[in-house]
Amino acid sequence: MLQRIIPNQADNNYKGSPIAFYGMIPFFLLMIFSTYMHFLQPEFAAHQIATIVVFEGEPDPNRIIYMLFSLWGAQQVAFCFINAVVLYKYRNLIPMMYILWIFIWAVRPLVINPLFGMAPEHTSGVTPGKVAVPYMILYLLIMLALSLRQAEDKPL
Repeated sequence: MLQRIIPNQADNNYKGSPIAFYGMIPFFLLMIFSTYMHFLQPEFAAHQIATIVVFEGEPDPNRIIYMLFSLWGAQQVAFCFINAVVLYKYRNLIPMMYILWIFIWAVRPLVINPLFGMAPEHTSGVTPGKVAVPYMILYLLIMLALSLRQAEDKPL
């Protein structure tokens, strides 16, 4: 099983379900949108999407929020680039990508939120990402299981 997740050689010889391969594409597109918003539109992402209230003060405390959103976006750029390379050139690493994406999505509610969760007075609503977490993790787990299934003879 570990050999299917971390193969000895990375190549385009993906033997998992085609559903898991094609299922990575819409998820990847969603993550590109998220990356763009966090990296290049941090003010809009913070207030319009994440519903973080605008804080008053001098110096402007919101600039720290925008910087952190942009830093998160920069990390997402790197991760999406790696995902693009895997989809294009190293498809047998797709199961590993699913595990990494599951880790990232699971860390939010299980680690980050309990440690640094925002109080209700910090937001004016619920973020789409918070609502989507259980559905995204379920989707990623199903795609991971499908990516680990091996059709015996035909690589995609």
